[in-house]
Amino acid sequence: MRATKKQRPKGFSSVKPYAHRVRKHPFINLLRRIAKRVFPKSEIIYSEPLPENEGIILCCNHALDYGPLVILTDYKRPMRLWSDPALCYFSKVPNHAMLYFFPETKGIVRFFARIASFLLTIVVPVFRGLEVIPAYRNPDVLITFRKTAETIAENKDVIIFPETEVPSTEYKYVNNLNNGFIRVSRFCSEKTGTPVKFYPAYACKSLRKLLIGHPVVVDTERSEKEQLKEFKKKISDEIESLANSLPPHEITPFNFRQDDPSQLKKYGANDKYSYKKLRKNFNAKNEIENSDSRKN
Repeated sequence: MRATKKQRPKGFSSVKPYAHRVRKHPFINLLRRIAKRVFPKSEIIYSEPLPENEGIILCCNHALDYGPLVILTDYKRPMRLWSDPALCYFSKVPNHAMLYFFPETKGIVRFFARIASFLLTIVVPVFRGLEVIPAYRNPDVLITFRKTAETIAENKDVIIFPETEVPSTEYKYVNNLNNGFIRVSRFCSEKTGTPVKFYPAYACKSLRKLLIGHPVVVDTERSEKEQLKEFKKKISDEIESLANSLPPHEITPFNFRQDDPSQLKKYGANDKYSYKKLRKNFNAKNEIENSDSRKN
């Protein structure tokens, strides 16, 4: 009988269902080591020990670039981050850069901004090498949930930044949260057979600390819609509690493009355009591109 060839284990891919082999990323590892030397070290404080040999979901505030950077440089556990899908595709990065970094440029300045936006495609191999999970919106959000469940099943943590751009009227240190990320719990539970734990975290740039709180677990006996408000409140309450446990400190916003004029003034931002309109236009472009890719 003819011997069958041993099948290679499949690897993770940010832009495909899977990679044909498990990839090593020596260049990405080198970049992370360099970043650790350049980026000042931060202290990570745990409210309780994290479970061993079990993947968790860490829900962290964004704090501009500090949240992702402190995770990449100082978080020791194996993990993957949720990321904007546009940063994983060469074709989408230029438009993404124009919308976010050069939205109101005109004339010759816009011409050079456009050139710069194409040069920024260099980030694509980096994000793919980091094995980020693209955080799609409907209808491709199922891809995000499946890749998250696969990561949890590999006993790796998943880092998400669930804040929206809308400042909260109830909380001082965290914006309003998105609604959709609770749905990932069902996919993880089906994949692993056990409920996944969500750990709220607060990234404080001014004190250079990352605080990780107590876990929140979705009740599998109740519908996600029924407990959505309660779940979001538990996450926000824990993040707020972590922030309040620190000495008085400067608050780092989600970003400088807040729709509320008082927020613009508070954080000294100069952006006068409507961020809501900007985001709406960007999402519309992504939906068109995603529908075209599915047709092909």
